[in-house]
Amino acid sequence: MSKRKLGFSPLLGFVVIIVIMAGYYLGTESKKTVIDETTVIGQGSIYRVSINGQAGKEYAITVRVSNDKPIDVFILDSDNYDRFLSTMRSQSGSFSSLYTEKNTLGSEFDFTAPGPDTYYLLLNNAGNISGGARPSGDSSVYVKVTG
Repeated sequence: MSKRKLGFSPLLGFVVIIVIMAGYYLGTESKKTVIDETTVIGQGSIYRVSINGQAGKEYAITVRVSNDKPIDVFILDSDNYDRFLSTMRSQSGSFSSLYTEKNTLGSEFDFTAPGPDTYYLLLNNAGNISGGARPSGDSSVYVKVTG
């Protein structure tokens, strides 16, 4: 009776690894970086990041102030972005935000776009928001949005 030796073919091993990697890649949605930078927001200024949203798409957002100059953080849809600008110009009126964090040195959150629209991440160092930050100089801010 002869014994057969079972050998492991390097080609078979390579194929198995490719199949596993393809399954992993196809099972995960790659996240695109919208922005990843540090910027200085001058006192009296607003920094804006546009996000082209699709219904149900999730975005991971990180905002960190590094110099102890608090800001306000908002996510607005396009209609409320226009209202926000009008409110800031006239110092009267109102707007609704999808996310708000006032007088903060940092914020990390996920945002899911409710529908197709252009959304705006606003970092406010201009003041004029009830209960919001009172600018006391330029703010150095790290901002990252992926989705």
